Amino acid sequence: MKRYFIWFILYSKRLLKKPSFLILLLLLPLCTFALTKLTKKTDSTIQAGVYLNLTKADHLAKSTYEILLEDKDIVKFYGYQDKNRLLHDIKTKKIDCGYFLPDNLLEALDKNGSNDTIQVFYPPDSMSVKMLNEKVYGAIIQEYSFDILQKFVSKEDIFSYMDSQHIQKELKSKYDHYRSNDSTFTFEYGYSENGNTNADSSIAEHPLDYLMLPIRGMLAVLILSAGFSGGLLWYTDYKNGIYQQVSGKLSGYVQFITVWIPVFYTGIASLLCIFLSGFHTSFFTEFFGMLFYCLLVTGFCSLLRLVLSTEIVYACALPITALISLAACPVFTDFSIYIPSLKLLRLLLPPYYFLNFQGSLYQLAQMGIIGILLIILMIVIHQIHQRRINL
Repeated sequence: MKRYFIWFILYSKRLLKKPSFLILLLLLPLCTFALTKLTKKTDSTIQAGVYLNLTKADHLAKSTYEILLEDKDIVKFYGYQDKNRLLHDIKTKKIDCGYFLPDNLLEALDKNGSNDTIQVFYPPDSMSVKMLNEKVYGAIIQEYSFDILQKFVSKEDIFSYMDSQHIQKELKSKYDHYRSNDSTFTFEYGYSENGNTNADSSIAEHPLDYLMLPIRGMLAVLILSAGFSGGLLWYTDYKNGIYQQVSGKLSGYVQFITVWIPVFYTGIASLLCIFLSGFHTSFFTEFFGMLFYCLLVTGFCSLLRLVLSTEIVYACALPITALISLAACPVFTDFSIYIPSLKLLRLLLPPYYFLNFQGSLYQLAQMGIIGILLIILMIVIHQIHQRRINL
């Protein structure tokens, strides 16, 4: 056991003496801290504009307009009285999207439904327009559904003996009650202290910030890159004959820690970044999630090193795998919406399992089991290679 510990210390010292690696470890929390402070001073929510002629608008259009402007969730809507100004702000990217509400919204919906009723303007590279559309539909349906209810009740014979004003009063009272007391369902987005997303979370204190959400994905890819760097160190040690000085189980252990050590220290720095960003769950959830992810990355990079024949091929695999991880895994956005095949490709990439981890024991066990299986497979293949060399 003492020999294993000595090798771990020696390899750690070698890595920590590299100025580039130390600078990287220091820059990770510093950049996260700076980004956190920056986002508190800037408005990084999704922003959209809504145009409506308030002097001519019907009650449904006005209600929709007011509901959207009062929305303080992950989207901020701004009211416009000038169409040209709204279009100008979209072109200059001051806002992400713009909506023209018709004055006769109720009549338009009754005649044509939602098709061609509301004009939507957005730049070609907008990634948030689908979510914004759902927000607008949600605001409309809050008021329009009551009109539908009124029309339905008025046509039913069962209510014919009742006074129309009394029916409207009773309907409005019941409708407002069930619309506002969350009796059906609501959606909340945020991180609570126990790892669950619910209405009791601290979302009011820490609203979602779209500049901060990709941090986990970026850290996951950086840890993966650290694992590849450890694999490149193995080639250097192999050329220098270090592995000829050890044999048996110690040989497999030394090759394991060659990848594990840079992953381990980068994981510690990344864990600090997660807590600095404020987007974290409980300490133990984040700790074990990071630990199992580091095991997964170590097994993945070690196994890939055994599969790829030469150092050049392995070095080329580093940027390619990192870029594929950024595209296939939902780091900045989910590109699988446009390229469905990415859903299968991401299952082969470690960052996906880290991003998919939401604190459940099943997800944690899945990440840990896959990592351990990859490490065991790496050890078995290494022993087979050793036996062939000895023969």
